[in-house]
Amino acid sequence: MARRLVHKTRVGRCAVLIYRDAEWNEYVVKTVIGGRSTGTYHTGDKDDAQGTATHIARRLRAQRRCT
Repeated sequence: MARRLVHKTRVGRCAVLIYRDAEWNEYVVKTVIGGRSTGTYHTGDKDDAQGTATHIARRLRAQRRCT
């Protein structure tokens, strides 16, 4: 699996990462809280991946789970 990091947003001790997986022709949005992966979202659309990452980052800031 050849994933390339496209974007990274940090929220305190958390991160929202967007990877491009060329093998599967998709984008993967990964949420990391305290060094542990807590979930992934797969989509073929770059705009969808960016929107999802933005939504997750806003949710993490609002919940204050990462401070």
